[in-house]
Amino acid sequence: MIDWWIPLGRIVDYLSRDIGERVGGTENERTAARFIEAEMKSIGLETEIQTFRFLGYKLTRKPSLKVHSPKTVEMNPGVLLYSDSTRPGGFTGDLRRYGTIYLIEDMFECPKYSVVDDAERMGAYIVAFDKGSAINLPLSRMGRFWGQAPHIMIGKNEYEIVEDWLNRNLKVKVTVDVAGEYAPNLSSQNVIGTLRGKKVPEEEIVVCAHYDSALGAIGADDNASGVEVMLHVAQRVAERGSGKTVRFIAFGAEEYCLTGSNYYVETLKEKGTLNRVKAAVNLDMVGAGDTLQIGATPPLFGKQVLAAIEKSGLSGLVKVQTAKLCESSDHWPFMREGIPVTNFLFWPYEFYHQVVDTQEKIDDKTIDYTARATLGILEETAYLL
Repeated sequence: MIDWWIPLGRIVDYLSRDIGERVGGTENERTAARFIEAEMKSIGLETEIQTFRFLGYKLTRKPSLKVHSPKTVEMNPGVLLYSDSTRPGGFTGDLRRYGTIYLIEDMFECPKYSVVDDAERMGAYIVAFDKGSAINLPLSRMGRFWGQAPHIMIGKNEYEIVEDWLNRNLKVKVTVDVAGEYAPNLSSQNVIGTLRGKKVPEEEIVVCAHYDSALGAIGADDNASGVEVMLHVAQRVAERGSGKTVRFIAFGAEEYCLTGSNYYVETLKEKGTLNRVKAAVNLDMVGAGDTLQIGATPPLFGKQVLAAIEKSGLSGLVKVQTAKLCESSDHWPFMREGIPVTNFLFWPYEFYHQVVDTQEKIDDKTIDYTARATLGILEETAYLL
């Protein structure tokens, strides 16, 4: 392993164990931001806190799902942020297949059911996360911007039970109960640490990772692990120096539809300085798992990324699979503007968006080798000295 100045695991431990859940707009998220800024300063980076406000969501009644027939069962659903509310006591009706909801295209395209009462009114929807346990995710399109309606989420096991009932033409009667409201004036912040380039400072490379966690999650892998890799890389780059300027950015409110990174990119675009950004490396869920899903664009940049992964030894530690980039993390706002990007993501991860995404799941070797690979990308793009 590289002799990192920051001991492996310390960042993950502090963010996930000492702070814990870091939902965008909360005091815990602000505590994490102050900690990351202090770490950046200790490395020798120039720091800036970029504060922004956003539309959040507050759960006012815990979601529940009661099955009345073909048997009596109480399931433990997750909530879809920005969901509308049912009336107190919930909405009761027959469960019917509805279609597919595109929470994140090419990643989370989930089966969707409607709940229809005796008057043929659809009063609630159930989304099935068929990749694992029920989780909390935002309604990034339907519900947030249009078509607001009550939504809850079930997991893979519940989905298979429901499908078995429907395939046997059994009547499935349920009651869905959920309540929440928009939180219109939440505040979050991006933490930016800058190392000025010594040869071409007007050109910038971004290395980024979000530091907030999902509602109800401790967020060790998602995404304290990405913050840890970013800070390890920042330490080594600061020691060596760089030809181009490198900005290390911890984005806030990523779990709220990439709000922090969208704000950052739009701000640069408004100022007319976005063209200075020559590439962005995003680190999201990089501390656990045996399969690295690596996406990069354009193809020439993708070749550089894969070469750096091979040279680092990471490809000998885990399986490396190329993946289509989608609107899943903070690389997306940069990609949308035509900037070369890569996204590091170890997937699948069975503890995704769950309270059991704890520091014990993190592998120091994975952190170490992912940092090596990221350094390799910067050697090619930022001209490290």
